Amino acid sequence: MIRLYADENVDDRIIRGLRREGADVLTVVEAGMTGKPDPEQLTQATVDGRVLLTSDQDFLDLHRRWMREGKAHAGIIYYSQSETSDRF
Repeated sequence: MIRLYADENVDDRIIRGLRREGADVLTVVEAGMTGKPDPEQLTQATVDGRVLLTSDQDFLDLHRRWMREGKAHAGIIYYSQSETSDRF
């Protein structure tokens, strides 16, 4: 099962829907990381072995920077908020 770390911008409905389907989701709030900068968020997700779930495009740039620097992470799932539905 995938372990997710939900960024601050992930809607609670998405988190509830994922959990309802059995996903292991840790939120930034639950991790005590509210308001921390993006590099710290990705580091926290990496330390916890979790894939970062976000709609913040800044993480895509951060991913590219980490790859250039030879840093690894568990992954980033990016989605566009303008293309999500209200199904959850």
